[in-house]
Amino acid sequence: MFLGNLLLYLAFASCVIALGGYFLRVIGRPEYLSLGRRAYITFVGLTVALSALLLYEILTHNFQIEYVSDYSSTDLPFFLLVSTFWAGQAGTFLLWVLFTALLGLFIYKRKDPQAQIAMFYYMLGAIFLFVLLAVRSPFSMLPFSPEEGSGLNPLLQNFWMIIHPPVVFVGFALMAVPFSYAMAALTKHEYKTWTKDALPWSLLSSAILGLGIFLGGYWAYETLGWGGYWAWDPVENASLIPWLTNLALMHGLLVERKYGQLRKSNLLLASFGFLLVVYGTFLTRSGVLADFSVHSFTDLGMSAYLVLFLAIFLVMILALFFYRFKHIKPLKKTDDPWSVDFLTSVGMVVITAFALLTLVGTSSPLITRLPFFSDPANVSIDYYNKIALPIGVLMALLAGLTPFLRAGKPSVIQVLKKSSPSIIAAIACMLVGLLLGVDSIRHALLVFFAAFTLSANVQTLVMSPHKLGRKMGGALAHIGFGMILIGFLATSVFSKSEKAVLAKGEVIEAMDYSLKFTGVQSDIMQKRNAVYIEIEEDGSTFTADPRLYFDSYTRSIMREPYIRSHLLYDLYIAAEQLETTVPGESATISKGETKNMGEWEITFHSYDMPSHGEAGTILVGAELTVSKGHDSARVVPSLSALPDGQHEYFPVNLDSTGTVLTLEKVSPDMGTVDLRISNRNDVAQDVLIVEVSTKPLIQLVWLGSIIIIAGTFIALYHRFRILRATDLQHEG
Repeated sequence: MFLGNLLLYLAFASCVIALGGYFLRVIGRPEYLSLGRRAYITFVGLTVALSALLLYEILTHNFQIEYVSDYSSTDLPFFLLVSTFWAGQAGTFLLWVLFTALLGLFIYKRKDPQAQIAMFYYMLGAIFLFVLLAVRSPFSMLPFSPEEGSGLNPLLQNFWMIIHPPVVFVGFALMAVPFSYAMAALTKHEYKTWTKDALPWSLLSSAILGLGIFLGGYWAYETLGWGGYWAWDPVENASLIPWLTNLALMHGLLVERKYGQLRKSNLLLASFGFLLVVYGTFLTRSGVLADFSVHSFTDLGMSAYLVLFLAIFLVMILALFFYRFKHIKPLKKTDDPWSVDFLTSVGMVVITAFALLTLVGTSSPLITRLPFFSDPANVSIDYYNKIALPIGVLMALLAGLTPFLRAGKPSVIQVLKKSSPSIIAAIACMLVGLLLGVDSIRHALLVFFAAFTLSANVQTLVMSPHKLGRKMGGALAHIGFGMILIGFLATSVFSKSEKAVLAKGEVIEAMDYSLKFTGVQSDIMQKRNAVYIEIEEDGSTFTADPRLYFDSYTRSIMREPYIRSHLLYDLYIAAEQLETTVPGESATISKGETKNMGEWEITFHSYDMPSHGEAGTILVGAELTVSKGHDSARVVPSLSALPDGQHEYFPVNLDSTGTVLTLEKVSPDMGTVDLRISNRNDVAQDVLIVEVSTKPLIQLVWLGSIIIIAGTFIALYHRFRILRATDLQHEG
């Protein structure tokens, strides 16, 4: 599209000119600052126009634009149609550029020299995004105009996915601000005010990116049907890792601002936080994880550019940091091991170590490509769980102790005395956990320290009402952290699950519930089709309606769970498979194996691939020997896999009374077939396979996440008040 690409290249050009103007300001040519500022405003205006144009083309269904055709359709409701803006790579990059442009206005309007230098580094991030947009423009045209678009992936047709991606990309854009101020401080060799400038942005990026991570986890839990909310997938980790380093930075900036320590650590964390965002973009957008992540995008020719920018940012950060290293002096050293600043420093080390270990695990498909490894491989989920548990215990201990160390330098006895109510509460929680089935020392310790940090921060708010001002945000965040740790433990260790096979109309007992499959909303080929299960729970009856349908967009069966929330747990029901079967005897037989099925002895020899079959179908049979008494015969029942995901069966007759042998399933990877012997006159029935689970205390995961985010926003509010007051003093 000529207009779209013209605006794209004009915006790119204005971005380059703004970068040049700010660069000349950095090297001592302040007369070019006005050029950079005018070019930046032009860049913002053109980026807004670019975004508005793409949104207009989406809303007016201009399917000749390849991006619009690939991700939207006329049957989408308004808000889902809007969300197709960020459904693909090019759209997400444009969204990221838009947020970068708008957020940069807050630095642009500041007139101090530090902000002017920071703008140069901030524009480098914008250039990085524009290069990726130039490689894959969202305004590429098709040679024809389709009547209809491909539509939106049904997994993205969810309320949470309307807001989750924009929130994450706001978080990514925000990560560039502390990076820019850190690089400006290193460039100017001026560190007196950089914490004042960087801290509010670090708090804001922590709150926003944390909200995005929370929304993504809730979407996975509500939509995907596997029963969890965090799978340690590389794409999930790509947002978690920079959030962790920013969390460490946030605490470090608080210490530096109050005590004058941790300056080198903070500058490095701020610089590498944004680098990790770029690295995460490389992992998820270059195609290197295509075999290891269900969320990873395919390579669209961006790999070389991503590697180039990674190298540029890495070299720039390290060169500037080590050039200034000897001259970066803290106001005083952290030498008292029984102080808030020392424990905060330890906490920063623990959080950073967690981020690095997660980074190693996430990067394992790349690391194992090195010559001395045999094949590329990914680490298991156990790797992450093993490192997360001890780190969670340490972080909870530190977050619980710090409220009692704020006044003076109390002795160990004084701290124990002040914290005794919280210790007693933590012991009580641990005993309750042991009574409920906690049978591991590690898990018992996690319960104790999670309860300790929760109760310690509640205690400090209740017992010290004068701290309800600027200290409230941190205390609330630590309370949420304690909640979320208990929720993590309960949902990972004490969740129970059971599969049930429900024949229509029959009542089955599973997980202390009575389940009765009553029917299907329409049929599995209909969009958003549901199955109905009547459930009896504690004397009351309700109907669950998990989704189960074939989706033409992904050409696969889609499953969305039914969730019934209670005060202390969720009942989670996921429909896995809907079959139409007939009564009879079934068996799974391996190649070369002989099994008895009723009066018949059956031997499975090999698979048979007939030459016939309609276009788009896969026809496969099983060569069997069937024996009864002294009689035996060679038979080949078969089945056909249809393009819509359904199957057509071709049974064989075994006798004159109507007994038939049906091939129900083939598993070539395991070398087995599933067979059923039945009578041709038997009435077919629908059979539903479901997984019934309980998720104890999962509400603590959601509530704890919300409290952490709320606490961060409260802390942010107070920091922005301080920043605003300082600006007014300067203006006065």
